[in-house]
Amino acid sequence: MTDSPQFQTHGPINDAVEIIGERRGWGIACGILQAHLELIAEGKETIGEAIERLGQFASSL
Repeated sequence: MTDSPQFQTHGPINDAVEIIGERRGWGIACGILQAHLELIAEGKETIGEAIERLGQFASSL
């Protein structure tokens, strides 16, 4: 067992952000992700809703 943090490199959020970053730019992708994280932190959006919206946006590109 290691003490270093383990990060998931693939999943619905990562995949969507990667698509957005490649097609619209990484600054935009990071801004969209940050906005969703803020909504989650404020209780205005669930993680499931964020995943769904990010996926819909990425699919539309």
